[in-house]
Amino acid sequence: MTDIYLVRHAEVNLEKGMCYGQYDLEVSPSLDKDAQLISKKLPSKAQIFSSPLKRCASLAKIIFPAQHITHDDRLKELNFGEWEMKKWDEIDKKNLDDWMNDYVNVRCPDGESYADLYKRVIEFVEDQLHNKESVVIITHAGVIRAILSHFLHIPLERSFRIKVDFGSVTKISLTNSIPSIEYINH
Repeated sequence: MTDIYLVRHAEVNLEKGMCYGQYDLEVSPSLDKDAQLISKKLPSKAQIFSSPLKRCASLAKIIFPAQHITHDDRLKELNFGEWEMKKWDEIDKKNLDDWMNDYVNVRCPDGESYADLYKRVIEFVEDQLHNKESVVIITHAGVIRAILSHFLHIPLERSFRIKVDFGSVTKISLTNSIPSIEYINH
């Protein structure tokens, strides 16, 4: 049996209404306090994977200071390309509407579609999540939704119905490759 713990990074220090995905933001001043709360929900011994972005990598280092952490680019959030660090209401309305109408398949200018993110995330899942006892993945909401879509066979366009809070933990247990969702957004 493999237990997979999906951890969304803590809240970021950023003005509300900003588009950010792979932009490497500074972490919140409350990171140490947030890490203490999150660590109580995780096993003390596990294989640790993290997005290399600061908001995930810093959290992983605080929670697991003495353990090896594998940083994997496939665990990064959606690449919003030209929209990174722009206010949502400053993005060209036609481009934004086109993307919003089919974010699964339409790429952000110089960025990714949700299907692109899903493909790289599932490649990670297939490479890394078999024949292990406990795995902790510190990552982003889009990645967590993609993994849940995969295991629950939810169409990608419906995965945004899954709420993923900052600092939350979601647990999936795999028994003989059959997934069981223990909890979401804990």
